[in-house]
Amino acid sequence: MGGGHLFVGVAPKSPKQWDLRRDERCVLHALPGDNDAEFVIRARGVEVSDRDHRELFEQGCRDAGVNIEVDGPAFELSIDRVDTTVWENCGQPDTRPIRDRWIAPDS
Repeated sequence: MGGGHLFVGVAPKSPKQWDLRRDERCVLHALPGDNDAEFVIRARGVEVSDRDHRELFEQGCRDAGVNIEVDGPAFELSIDRVDTTVWENCGQPDTRPIRDRWIAPDS
């Protein structure tokens, strides 16, 4: 995150950069915490080509204490949708998902 933008960096030799260049749609999936909680971002990634956006990306990494591959490409993500799930009473007979969804106004 930098200056209100969401960026992802890709390792210089990763094939993911070619995937995003071919088709900008992407999904980031995380399991943040206990009880099988899920966090999913559906977005479109556009490669950062201008210096100003690249500097925002690099500053955001430094602010977060993230060591970045300076030679690797960076992509700015435009979020289309975010889904979260947490499980109530996890592991019990009455286990149930609690889901939430945010959809971008322009999607």
